[in-house]
Amino acid sequence: MTKQELISKVTRKTGYEETEVSAILHEVLNQIKANTKEGVYIRGFGSFTKVTRRAKIGRNITAGVPVFVPEHDIPVFKAAPNYHDQFKAGLPKSTHYGNRQRIESGFVTKS
Repeated sequence: MTKQELISKVTRKTGYEETEVSAILHEVLNQIKANTKEGVYIRGFGSFTKVTRRAKIGRNITAGVPVFVPEHDIPVFKAAPNYHDQFKAGLPKSTHYGNRQRIESGFVTKS
């Protein structure tokens, strides 16, 4: 799904104007990008954080020579446990089952 497809779906579902939804989505994404180094946690969805990769010796595959790759930060997304479980089990995201109900209904997958 592209950003424009997401905007269109939210517009249809909420009844807001497409320009309003677009502005809101852009601001949410900008805030996530701006605050990833400190960490952004969205309950029930996941967290955006940074991970520091250590310095290493890489290889320039074209020239075949070693290249120093300095220590650097990369953004990482980690799904929240309940989102991860729902995704893994194929359940609709709005359905919330307790552990016992999930086991009885047969939605548990082997981990």
